[in-house]
Amino acid sequence: MDKWLKKVEPDTEPTQLILNETEIIDEPEPLLSSFITDSSLVTEQELEVSQPSKTDKKKKPAERKFNEKWLTMTEYKNWLTTKTNIKQKEVAYCKVCSSLMSPHLTEIKRHGQSAKHISNSNQVVQQNSVNEVFKMSSLTEKTRIAELKLTALFATNNLPFSLSDTLTPLLSTIFPDSKIAKNLTLKRTKATAVMKNVLGNNFLNELCDTLREPGSFYSLIMDETTDISEIKQCAVVIIYFDTESMTVKTQFLDMIETISGTADDLTDALLKCASDKGIEKNMMVGFSSDTTNAMAGKFHSVFTNLKTAVPGIACIKCSCHMIHLSASKACLKLPRSIEDLLRNVGSHFSRSHSRQSKYKAFQEFFQVEIHKILSPCTTRWLSLKACVDRVLEQFPALKEYFRLVNFEDPSKTSELIFSTMENSFSIIYLEFMSYSLGLLTNFNTLFQGEGPLLHLLKPEIEKLLKTISMNFFTIEYIRSLDTIMNVSPNLSQYYLPLNEIYIGISANDSITTLKNQNVVDSNEIFKFFKSCQEYYIELVVDIKKRFVFDDSVFECITVTNPALVKLFKTKSLANILKRFPVLNNFIDNAQELDKEWRELALMELEPVEPSNPNDIMEYWRKVFCLKNSLGEIYFPNIFFVMRLLLALPFSNASVERLFSDLKNIKTMHRNKLKTDSLVGILRTKHSVVDCIAFKPSAAMVKSKTWDSSNIRDQH
Repeated sequence: MDKWLKKVEPDTEPTQLILNETEIIDEPEPLLSSFITDSSLVTEQELEVSQPSKTDKKKKPAERKFNEKWLTMTEYKNWLTTKTNIKQKEVAYCKVCSSLMSPHLTEIKRHGQSAKHISNSNQVVQQNSVNEVFKMSSLTEKTRIAELKLTALFATNNLPFSLSDTLTPLLSTIFPDSKIAKNLTLKRTKATAVMKNVLGNNFLNELCDTLREPGSFYSLIMDETTDISEIKQCAVVIIYFDTESMTVKTQFLDMIETISGTADDLTDALLKCASDKGIEKNMMVGFSSDTTNAMAGKFHSVFTNLKTAVPGIACIKCSCHMIHLSASKACLKLPRSIEDLLRNVGSHFSRSHSRQSKYKAFQEFFQVEIHKILSPCTTRWLSLKACVDRVLEQFPALKEYFRLVNFEDPSKTSELIFSTMENSFSIIYLEFMSYSLGLLTNFNTLFQGEGPLLHLLKPEIEKLLKTISMNFFTIEYIRSLDTIMNVSPNLSQYYLPLNEIYIGISANDSITTLKNQNVVDSNEIFKFFKSCQEYYIELVVDIKKRFVFDDSVFECITVTNPALVKLFKTKSLANILKRFPVLNNFIDNAQELDKEWRELALMELEPVEPSNPNDIMEYWRKVFCLKNSLGEIYFPNIFFVMRLLLALPFSNASVERLFSDLKNIKTMHRNKLKTDSLVGILRTKHSVVDCIAFKPSAAMVKSKTWDSSNIRDQH
C-alpha cells in the first residue's frame, strides 16, 4: 500500500507574488500540507487532482538591472549609488539612510519621498564637511600669498633674506590698517624655507610633471661652475617641448655637487640628477657642453659614457665656445703687440678714478663719445671685438692722452702703449680685426639664443667658411668645390695675390692712404698682408677641425626647416627613426609617418608660413594646431618627431647666462649660501618673470612648510 502513497514536504522558501509591474510582495504559497496531516494518506489520483497544474502557475518577473542614468538625474545624484548585496547582485543604495533597495525606479522614488530620507537629507545639508571644518581662513590664505610674493621679490632682484627682518615689521607700520600686513611673519629663516621648500620645490614639481608625460623628449646642458670654493658644482639646464604653450622651453633644472671633475663622476651625477626627479633617462635625446676633455673627449668622457648609457643620444659641442676658440687661435698669427695694446690700455684705466677723470677731458676736447675703456676677458666669448671697436672709437684721444702720460709720468707700460699707437699699422690691424672678428661675432650672437637653432648650425658654418675663404682664395676655386667643407687652405696655387686679399673697407682705405703717402717700406706692407693671410688660413683650418658634421643628426634636423618642407627635399623620415630608436615607442607604423610627411608637403599652408625665417616655432605651432573633423591632431606622428628634433641643443649659452646670475646672487656679502638655497633662488628667478603679476599656485599656499615647526627645522 505504501507504494501508492506519497508524503508531501512543506516548501521551505516563500514564493513571490506579483501585485503589479513595479511592486513585489513576499507571500508564502499555500501549502498542500495545510490541508492534510502527516498521517493522512491520499491516493495518487487524489493528489494529482488537489495539486495545481503547471499552466496555472504564474511566471516569475524578469530580473531588472540598475540603470546608470539614474545617477545623473538631479533628484537622485546626491544620494543614490549602487551596491552589491549578499547574493552578489547589484541593487540601489541610499548614502544618506544607508539602506538597500531593489533596482526599481518606483521603489527609489518612494524612498526619496519618505519622511526618514527627507529628515536625514536635511541633517546632511546642515552638517559641514571635513574640508570645510579645516578650511583655511581667507586672511591666512592672503597672508601666505603675500609672503610668497615677497620671497619671489628677493629672488628676482638678488636681495638678501636678511632684508625680511626689517621689511616685514616696516610693512606693518606703513600699513597699520591692513590685516595682511599685521599678519605677516616673514623673517630670514622663514623666507629661506619658503624659497627652498615652497617656491623652488613646487616649480620643480611642475617641471617634472610635464617631463613625465608620454613623448616628453628632453636635452640636457651641463657645465662646471667657475666659482672658487671647496665644493665642486655643476649647473644643469633642460630643453623640452611644452605641449601646453606649443613651444620649446629652456629652464634651469638643478645645481649638483660632484666629488671631482672626472668623466665618470660627472656622468654619474648627471644621470642621478635625472633619476632622482623621476625623469626617464631613455627620453634624453640630446646633450651639450663645452669642449674640455672630461666633457667631450674622444675616448673617455661624458659624451662617450652617455652614448653607452643612452643609445641614440646626440652629443653636440657648444658652437659658440668653438668659434671663440677658433678666433683666439687665429689672432695668434697677428702681431702680439696689438693684443698687448688692448690689454694694457684696459688695465691702465680699470682701477683708477683719477685716470678716468683726466682722460674725460681728452674725450671732450676731441669730441668723442664719453665711453669707458674696455678690457679683454678670456671668459667672455669674443669680448676682443668690443675692445677693438672701443679703442678705434677713442683712438685720437687715447693717443694724445698717452703722449702726455709718457711725458709727465713715464713708465715701461705707458711707453709701450704710446710706441704701439705711433706705429702706422696699429690702427690698420685694429680695423682688420674689427671686420674679421665681426663675422665670428655675428655667428656667435645668433647661436646664443634659446630657440631651436640646430638646423641652422651646418648652413651657417658653411656660409661663414665661404665668406672667409673668398677673402684669400680665388672665386673659381670656391665655385669648383662640391661643398665648402672640402676646402683645402694649404693649396697655395689658388691663393689671391697678397695685395688683393680682402681686409675690410676701413682697413683697405687706410692701407691705400699709407701707400700713397710713401712713408712706409713696401716690406712692411707685404708683412701686413702676409699676417692677414695666415690669420685667414688658421681660422679656416681650425673651424673645419672643430665643426665635424659626420653625425646623421645634422641631416635629420633639416626637416625642421619650414622652407625645406615645401620643397620636399627629404622624401622619407625613416632615417630619423633609425637615428633615434626611442621614437619607435611612440610611432607604430613608419609608413603612416611618411604618409603624413607627404601630405604636409602637398598642403597649401600659406597662412602658417613664419613671419621670421629663423622662427621655425611659429610655423610648427600652427601645424600642430591643425585638427581633423574628430578634433584630433592632423599629424600625430610628425608631432612626436618634431617634439624630439626641436628639443636638441646647439650651445651651452643658457648655462653661461646662469653663471652670470650666480655671480649676482653669490656675492662677497652672501658667500655662505648653501647649494640648496642657490637652487631655490635660481628656480624661482627663472620661473617668476614678474613678481607683481606672479600668482602662487594652490599647492604653494597649502604647503606643509608653513608649519612653524617645519620652518625651524629647515633653518
